Amino acid sequence: MALDELGLRTRDALLAGLPTRRASLLLFAIERRVARLATRAHRAAAWYLTEETLSEREHALSAHRGAPALRRSPGLDVPQAHRPQNRQLLGAISASAAGWRERLHRAMARVGGWIERLPPFWIVFALTLTEMVGTTILALPIALAGVGPLVGVALLLILGLANILTIVAVSEVVTRNGNVRYGQAFFGGIVADYLGRAGSLILTPALLSLIFLALMAFYVGVATTLADATGVRAEVWAAALFLVDLSVLRRQSLNATAASALLIGAVNIGLILILSLLALPHVRMENMLYVNLPLLDGRPFDTSILTLIFGVIMAAYFGHISTGNCARLVLQRDPSGRALIRGNIAALVVALLIYSLWVIAVNGAIAPSVLAGQSGTILPPLAAEVGPIVYPFGLVFVVLGMGLTSVHFAQALFNRMREWFPAPSDPAGRTAPGAGLLGRVRAAALGRREHFALCVAPVAALFLVIEWLLLTGQESFAGPLSFLGALAVPLIGGIFPMLMLAASRRKGDLVPGVAFRFLGHPLVVGGVYLLFLVSIFLHGALIWQDPAQRLAALFVGVAVLGMTFLCLRRGMLAPRIVVELRVERSAGERATFSVVASGRPVPADVCLQYDGGAQQSTAASGEVRAFASLQSLTFQLPATAARELKVWAHAISPDGSSEMLPVCLDVQAGAQAHRIDLRSCGGQAIVPLTGTPGAVQVTLSRSEALPARQDHGNLRIPTSPARRLNSSMARLSSPKSELAEV
Repeated sequence: MALDELGLRTRDALLAGLPTRRASLLLFAIERRVARLATRAHRAAAWYLTEETLSEREHALSAHRGAPALRRSPGLDVPQAHRPQNRQLLGAISASAAGWRERLHRAMARVGGWIERLPPFWIVFALTLTEMVGTTILALPIALAGVGPLVGVALLLILGLANILTIVAVSEVVTRNGNVRYGQAFFGGIVADYLGRAGSLILTPALLSLIFLALMAFYVGVATTLADATGVRAEVWAAALFLVDLSVLRRQSLNATAASALLIGAVNIGLILILSLLALPHVRMENMLYVNLPLLDGRPFDTSILTLIFGVIMAAYFGHISTGNCARLVLQRDPSGRALIRGNIAALVVALLIYSLWVIAVNGAIAPSVLAGQSGTILPPLAAEVGPIVYPFGLVFVVLGMGLTSVHFAQALFNRMREWFPAPSDPAGRTAPGAGLLGRVRAAALGRREHFALCVAPVAALFLVIEWLLLTGQESFAGPLSFLGALAVPLIGGIFPMLMLAASRRKGDLVPGVAFRFLGHPLVVGGVYLLFLVSIFLHGALIWQDPAQRLAALFVGVAVLGMTFLCLRRGMLAPRIVVELRVERSAGERATFSVVASGRPVPADVCLQYDGGAQQSTAASGEVRAFASLQSLTFQLPATAARELKVWAHAISPDGSSEMLPVCLDVQAGAQAHRIDLRSCGGQAIVPLTGTPGAVQVTLSRSEALPARQDHGNLRIPTSPARRLNSSMARLSSPKSELAEV
């Protein structure tokens, strides 16, 4: 931000003293920049982060980390000749004053900077691999014990190929979505955009059940493993883990970044490889050649051996959400999406190799009968076979993997409750985004302690359930993972990706540089969809024997069918035309326009009206020259099968964030006319079309005056808490804003 934008012409004028308002505006602008950069480091490491939570984080982050930028922004650098001496002095003071936490933060910041400078392919590969290869791997040998290691590796290969298709589909979907690349949209935002309210209603409980069941498995895994290693009862260790979670939630002190997630993930993968190498010398041929398939060699069809297989393997391959989390960072450097797709494919292939090595080593070393009866993790029987050397590596893996991940998942449940029931009082005077009227009324009746107790209630209830299971001997580590892998993961990582792929190829904002045409073929989309849907119904009708589990599976299957019907009926596959006006702040106010219909560029007649005349062209995209003197753009849309028109006018800040432009929109769609101020709807609006040619006029508003008439009657305006936050910041970027008037 230049000084003259703040009315500060020289450094001496700043040092001579400023009105309080000017100084506060300068600090506000710097704090906003620091908060955005800091949250960008967190979103790639987030297991379950929503737009509401991200907006709150931006407001809550302190600006003290931006002190060097604060010194540089107003031009307060010391003279060149004094810099070396001052740098040494300040470095010595900083080193002596900084504690171990501050030094750790600085080291992680340096690692994070190094990670962001990696080629995009390696960023995607590292983030996806370290999220995918986690503690679920400890349940794989147990799940595959009934069929044998060779059949287990074959099943890993088959389901791995299916997951490659779905993760490539997610990669293409996020590449086509502008709100992911330039905004703060996450997986849930993409589902809402392409599948509508019906998809969101299914996704939210699916994500919450995934987190809840994973947290249950991690509690059991940590408690039983530490109990076997130390002799202390598992109930005590579960209580200790709950107290750790409670402390973190109370202080909100967990600060995970992409650097810390990659470091922990790399250590965990290294520990798995070490444990595999320790087990390989103990592999027995009879265990390796053990095969037990129903109907093979006259064996009866025994569904009990299939109870855990599909769910645990699907849970092990689940890394689809990380694609959306890291997409924005990667797509800014590689807009084509090639690195995103190739990095995800490479990560899944490497995960397949690691899983295969692990299954061969462990299932080959331990007898199937021993594995099949294991209620905890694989570490105790592995230690009994290999020796006590397993525990030092295994315990570190359990604590880093399950223990730390349980804290993240507990925080996810806590944040979800905070969004439903906002805090009764906010020091900044803000209202919690996304909270409905009922949530606000309920929260207002609570004090701070009662509000914390309400938000932490799901974690506390889960802890009580775990304690009861441990006391009664009914605990299971692989069971919850299998349950979520059989129901939630096929939905989030299989069905949703294929439905969103079909919708994004008709509604996408952007055109990716690479797209596998076969992946969008109806036979491929329908085949993968049916594979995961049939697996859900098979668990409910045939594989599972528990009545509650069978009922849950059948309910999920019917809900998926109902959701799909509603999505299709409400226009999931209806083509959309997207007209975008984008201004690149970091490229000297370079402005471009684009017209995309049904996911492909479509030429349109464009008239650019300037102060001194007009310019005509026919193109699907182009550069807007002399943007400062541009008055309006008029697009004559061709007759297409599109039933929706989306108009998006925004500017891209230097940090890659989208900021709305002061634009007035006039749309003539057949006999209907609409007039909207895009600032009132987050910079985006979706207008229904009739298939006849239409016209879109985008007029840049050079003043704060609102248009005389606005028509939102037939519009679908995509709003989100993050976009509402952007709307509140719009005045800072408009020519007649308060900041410019100071």
